[in-house]
Amino acid sequence: MVVPVFYFKNMVLMMAQPSEFLKNKIAIKEHMNQDLNEDERKFIKENKQEILKLKSKERKEEKRKIFEEEKSLHVMYKKKVAKGPNPLSVRKRKHNVQQEKKEPKEKKRRKRAGKRKKRDVKSEEKAKE
Repeated sequence: MVVPVFYFKNMVLMMAQPSEFLKNKIAIKEHMNQDLNEDERKFIKENKQEILKLKSKERKEEKRKIFEEEKSLHVMYKKKVAKGPNPLSVRKRKHNVQQEKKEPKEKKRRKRAGKRKKRDVKSEEKAKE
């Protein structure tokens, strides 16, 4: 256990930093406390399946409790559903090369209806007379 050293300097309470030796000693103790000893490792290896079963039961129990709490509030939570990609960011599909090799069809020209057609009809009638 580290006890900090306090002292007054110019009417201000100061705390002294621990020395490097003390810092190293504390780090070693913390490291030793974090590691498992041989008995603990052996116990975990022997009972690994049981530990996993207990953990899964605990997770299921927590989920059930959360669900019951939400249910008691009478609130429906909407789950986010995965959406499709942004159509503007998706690459355009390339058409097959075979389709491009085909000869292009000639466009049909539409006869204009209007004054010209009427004139042609009148001129034909005059020609017949």
